[in-house]
Amino acid sequence: MFVEMHKNEAILTNRAMAYIKQRKYKEALLDCEQALYLNSKFSKAHLRAYACHLASGDLEKAKRSAELAKQCGDATAD
Repeated sequence: MFVEMHKNEAILTNRAMAYIKQRKYKEALLDCEQALYLNSKFSKAHLRAYACHLASGDLEKAKRSAELAKQCGDATAD
């Protein structure tokens, strides 16, 4: 049975973490981008994007994501 859920930034970043653990960085980054579209101040989405950029070797984007996460406040990962 498939349950349709309303996507919000928390659901998207949680799914992004699941993708990261599976090393599916493109999928994870898409979820992070959607979460940030919904809430550009959501530090968890910036942190997950940081992980994706770092894993794919894009250090400039990783640095920018880390800076944005810090600006948003809570810069801790769970």
